[in-house]
Amino acid sequence: MTNPMVLLSPKSLLLQGMSALLLQMLHPSVANALVHTGALQNDPRGRLSRTAKLTRAVLDGDQTAIRRFRVIHQGVDERLLLWVFATLAVTSIEAQGVLYGPVSPEQMEIYYDSLRPFAANVGISEAVLPPSYADLDQYYHQMIDSLGQPGGELQMTTAAQVIASALFAQRGRKVQWAVKVAGAGLIPESARTAFGLRWSWHQRMAWWLFISWLKRRPETA
Repeated sequence: MTNPMVLLSPKSLLLQGMSALLLQMLHPSVANALVHTGALQNDPRGRLSRTAKLTRAVLDGDQTAIRRFRVIHQGVDERLLLWVFATLAVTSIEAQGVLYGPVSPEQMEIYYDSLRPFAANVGISEAVLPPSYADLDQYYHQMIDSLGQPGGELQMTTAAQVIASALFAQRGRKVQWAVKVAGAGLIPESARTAFGLRWSWHQRMAWWLFISWLKRRPETA
C-alpha cells in the first residue's frame, strides 16, 4: 500500500482532485466560504494548485505549512474539517483502486492510520475523528445520503453552483468537457445529478481513456 504522499501525488490528484472539491462544495458552509474569498471564481487553477501544494506539505509534516493551514482555517468547526478530510480520504482510496488495483480492507485501515497525524495537524481531534476507516466510510455515505434531503447536511446551493460554473468555465469546449468528466468520475450518482453532470457511455469512455493516460504517466510527473 502506498503512503499518503504517493496517493496525493500529481497523478493521483489529477484523478481525485476535482471530485473531492465538488463533494466538499456540497456542504453549504464550505461553498459559502469559498464564494466569500472569491479565489475559486477569479483564479480557479491557481487556487487549486495552491491548495494541493499546501495539503501535500501538511501531509509531509511541514511545520510552516501546518501553521499556515491553521491560521487560514482558524475558527472552522471540526465537523466541517471532518467532511473535507473524508472527501480526500475516500477519493484517495478510490483513486488507488482505479490506478493500481483493488485495495483490501486491511490496506484501507493501514492507510487511514497513516492519515491520523494529518487529521490532527489540520485540527481534527481524536474525539471527532472516526476510529476506523470503516467508520469514516460509513460517515461519508451517511453524508451523501443526506444530499438534498430536508435538514440534510449536504445541499446544492447557489454558492456551489457559482463555484462549479467557474471551475467548468475552461477555455474551449473540449477542455470544459474533460474537466467535467474528471470531476464526475469518483463522485456518487446523486452528486453528479446535483451538479448536472452527465454520465452516459460517452463520458464513461472518456473516463476510461483518461485513466489509461494516467496509468502511463510517470508517478512523479
